[in-house]
Amino acid sequence: MKLLFKLIVVLLIVGIFAYFTAEFLMELWWFRSLDLGGFFVLRETYDWLVKIGTTILLTCLVYLNFSYIPRALSLHQDADNKGLLAFLQNHKKILWLLSLLIVIPLLIPVYVNWESFLLFYFGAQSELVDPAYGENISYYFFSYPVYVLIQEELLWVFSLLLAVVSFLYFVFYKKHKDKLQEFPAAARLHIAKLVVILIILQAWSIALERIEMLYEDRHLPVFYGPGFVEMNYHLPLIILSFLLFLGTAICTVYSLYSGKKYKLALVLGLSYLLVLAIKQVDVVPNWIDDYYVTPHPVQAEAKYIKYNIKATSDAFNFSDITQIDYTLESSLTPFAGREISKELDDIPIWDDNLILPVFEQLQSIRPYFSFYEVAVDRYELGTRNVQVNIAARELDYQSLAPEAKKWRNRHLVYTHGYGMVMSSANQRANRPMQWLLQNFGQTVEFDKLKLTQPEIYYGLADYQYAIVPNSEALRSENSVLGDMRSDYQGSGGIHLASLFTKAIASTFFKDERIFFSAGIDNKSRILVRRNINERVKAIAPFLELDPDPYPVLVNHKIYWIVDAYTYSNRYPLVEPIKLSKNGKQKKFNYARNSVKIIIDAYNGSVDFYVVDEEDPIIRTYRRIYPSLFKDLATMPKPFIKHLSYPKAWFTLQMKLYSRFHQTDPTIFYQQSEALELASMDEKPIEPYFLTLDIDELAGASSEDQDKFVLVSPMSPLGRKNLDSVAIAGCLTAIHCKEHYQDDIYIYKFSNQIQVEGPAQISALMNQNHDISSQFTLWNQRGSKVIRGRIIIVPVEHSLLYIQPIYLAATAKQGFPSLTKVIVAMNRHTAMADSLAEAFEQLQIKVTTTQTSELPGISHDPEIDSP
Repeated sequence: MKLLFKLIVVLLIVGIFAYFTAEFLMELWWFRSLDLGGFFVLRETYDWLVKIGTTILLTCLVYLNFSYIPRALSLHQDADNKGLLAFLQNHKKILWLLSLLIVIPLLIPVYVNWESFLLFYFGAQSELVDPAYGENISYYFFSYPVYVLIQEELLWVFSLLLAVVSFLYFVFYKKHKDKLQEFPAAARLHIAKLVVILIILQAWSIALERIEMLYEDRHLPVFYGPGFVEMNYHLPLIILSFLLFLGTAICTVYSLYSGKKYKLALVLGLSYLLVLAIKQVDVVPNWIDDYYVTPHPVQAEAKYIKYNIKATSDAFNFSDITQIDYTLESSLTPFAGREISKELDDIPIWDDNLILPVFEQLQSIRPYFSFYEVAVDRYELGTRNVQVNIAARELDYQSLAPEAKKWRNRHLVYTHGYGMVMSSANQRANRPMQWLLQNFGQTVEFDKLKLTQPEIYYGLADYQYAIVPNSEALRSENSVLGDMRSDYQGSGGIHLASLFTKAIASTFFKDERIFFSAGIDNKSRILVRRNINERVKAIAPFLELDPDPYPVLVNHKIYWIVDAYTYSNRYPLVEPIKLSKNGKQKKFNYARNSVKIIIDAYNGSVDFYVVDEEDPIIRTYRRIYPSLFKDLATMPKPFIKHLSYPKAWFTLQMKLYSRFHQTDPTIFYQQSEALELASMDEKPIEPYFLTLDIDELAGASSEDQDKFVLVSPMSPLGRKNLDSVAIAGCLTAIHCKEHYQDDIYIYKFSNQIQVEGPAQISALMNQNHDISSQFTLWNQRGSKVIRGRIIIVPVEHSLLYIQPIYLAATAKQGFPSLTKVIVAMNRHTAMADSLAEAFEQLQIKVTTTQTSELPGISHDPEIDSP
């Protein structure tokens, strides 16, 4: 029976060891397959250095305190010692183990936050300072969290030590009173040292209250951070309580050992308790609020409102925002008409959320392929840049019949997606979709769009591990384009070149078929973490990823570009933003789009490029992991033109800017100039991509003028008219060719006139009898009319409004089709099959009436009246 028990224990230990060994080796091999083996070893070394280092340090601290007790009592040489005292003297190894067992539970917060110590040690200085204390922002990112963690940990450790050590001293003193004339001085000194350390730690905690005050939320929704009461009442009390606590502690310890200064210690102690009591009572701050702050809120809180505005502006990078007064012209001149006509080729007629079903229905082709999202990009085709909608045709394993979902199909046969689909942004209505790239092997008009490596092994789908090449899916003479036959020639994944690697992979995945399958040979490679978001997160979990990765076609191959953000929730004076993602809530009050990531869809290689060198967080991580990040200057030039401003980041910035652009405390308090994203049908309009001629570059070449930008119309809060149009992207010609730099321009309209917003233009279109009657007719034929988003194009000091009209069958399997395009300008509307035709009709109407009103503008009668 004993032999069986021992055998079970040995097998259990071997099994656990084998599992963790397999996990470590698989991780190491996976990182090595990405040429990141050194980075993995460095990261693991950092992890264990911090954990082992802090464990050894505190274990030694606890051990030394316990082992010193017999010596302090002068009983360490007494051979008659028994019990616990003898244990402390003679069983050193067990005492070490006991100290270790005491320390490990206390250090769990350190083990969880081990990377915070690296950020503290390698922390880079920021160019920003907080407006309240003038402290460098890096202090709040890297130092303050570690100080709080260390203070709390040491407070727990030394409190426990003081309690246990004091108890043991008094127990041993009482037990050996016949040998000890009085309580030993060494023991008293030992206890005193522990008390002094606790005093210092508690004083440190009081000092940190000064920092905690910068995250005060009492004044919301008006502003975030400390106000008049906190800075002029609570802050002095914190400083006074810190000084009184230190003074009381020092005088108390001194009086206990010298018998002097006890009166001073008593006075200081009572004063400290009085200040402590005052801090807990709200009577005085309520009086200040009621009799000074509330009657004069702006005057009292102006400085602190400015702090909140300045900190928020810095935290979300409003320094890149430039406001331009944009004067709208009163008529459509022939020159302006020609310039606007040039812009029409790259207007994205199809809405992003409506074109995906069209791609799905027309281009999936096989039941096991699908499109997960359609992205907007631009390609240089022929002599000009063309704005396009583009999507990758990825594997959709879940669409297979249940009987086909076998292990062989899942991991050996259905292993990859195939190809891309691309359509130009400008489409004609009542015609089939005009494709630039379609189907599996169709000849394309432009050679640069040909795909020589169309297989997609890494993408947005929930890919399981795949083993390729294998004899189950080798390409043969009967193979056709788009089937699952593939002879993988890439360098991705882990090479299953030996029985040992197969055994490790089988152990890691708990799947013996990897080891025994006849279809797997020594040329096979196992591809893991094939979802690109999961892949990047496994490498750099400290980066937050943009929700919209997008595919690009470069050098006849498919790549993915992922925008990544550094973030923190410790920026002072800035209200945290709460975002829910995958059922988890994330809080942050600082962010930067610091990194662009390029992933090879065939080989799975991952390259991180830093695009914001001023961000202290990414600079710190570059110090920690120097081999992981690359300079943007080393990015291959064909990718530069495909870098774009992230839509989610721009939306967040504009939502915050709509409130925090009001830099005057009085205006901010009243929110009299607050903005919001323009809306239609009570829903905010998401930013959209346009290829625009920025008229500030009037003397530049056409190549420099065409900018691929995000556009976001802004309205006054609670109103339907337009206040401005925000444009984000690479807007300076010199920055867009050799490297990437993003900017935001706010084209501000005059507040002396009313500029119609999307909802008002939609109502204007409804007033057109021809348009409204056509809508009524369509809705009666078993179909429904879908009105797309209204696109606002600011060009040549005019505003052109564009709305696509779709028809969709009422049946569930129907998908929308583009039916008409409506344009509006100068309060005139026109509808046609194409954008060019609609604008031509509009020009005739405008020039015929010779209206004097501004394009898209209504005059305010009060302003116009004499």
